[in-house]
Amino acid sequence: MENKEYTSLPADGGSIKISEEVIATIALEALSHTEGVVISSATQGKQKHAKTIRVKVDNGNVTINAAVFVSYGTSVLDAAKRAQAEVTEAVGAMTGLTVSAVNVSVIGVAFRKAEKQ
Repeated sequence: MENKEYTSLPADGGSIKISEEVIATIALEALSHTEGVVISSATQGKQKHAKTIRVKVDNGNVTINAAVFVSYGTSVLDAAKRAQAEVTEAVGAMTGLTVSAVNVSVIGVAFRKAEKQ
């Protein structure tokens, strides 16, 4: 059995366990749909969120640290705020957990690839 961190939620007739990996996957998917935010191509492998997303759950409160690139020409501040809002909404809606913080680190600028003529 893999050594994963889980958070337990009480439910009728038992409990529900959600792994931190699931929370990270939800956050990564939300980031991938956030305008102006670019996820590194290095995050596409098996451990796709290992360097991009870090999750900590403490007493049902989730703190997420995200490292992202912004598209060239996009306001860094606006993109980071959109990322915070998107991740908070997605994780809260899909897990029922309280997202206490989404810390966004902008680690680079992504330039568009030149179109072939």
